[in-house]
Amino acid sequence: MAVLWHHGRAAIRQVLGDFSFVRWDPTLGHLLVLRDALGVKPLFYVTLSHCTLVSDRLDCVGDEQRPDREFIADFLVAGGDPASTHTIWANARRVPSGGLLEVKAGRVTQRIYWSANEFEPCGRGDE
Repeated sequence: MAVLWHHGRAAIRQVLGDFSFVRWDPTLGHLLVLRDALGVKPLFYVTLSHCTLVSDRLDCVGDEQRPDREFIADFLVAGGDPASTHTIWANARRVPSGGLLEVKAGRVTQRIYWSANEFEPCGRGDE
């Protein structure tokens, strides 16, 4: 956390381990949400008209009265899509593996900061 706080977004790709965390900067009104590259630690969010809620537990942010029919159909037909951000609840989303979520002035943006599909192995090595 200290490295990210001091060096900012430039250090995100260097953070290793199993983690999910939220950083709120009250001076900028900026929320930064990160999930580890392999998606070991879960992280969910819901955007409401007046706030964004984030939790490592889906039952804390999901509306159990509104199931996501698309998610259920995809799960039943194809076993689910690991790249999807949909959850069983229509209002809640999953921060994807290697995902970064930012909320500033009520605007939510999401991107992938690390993906195995874009990983370049080191060109040198030995046995």
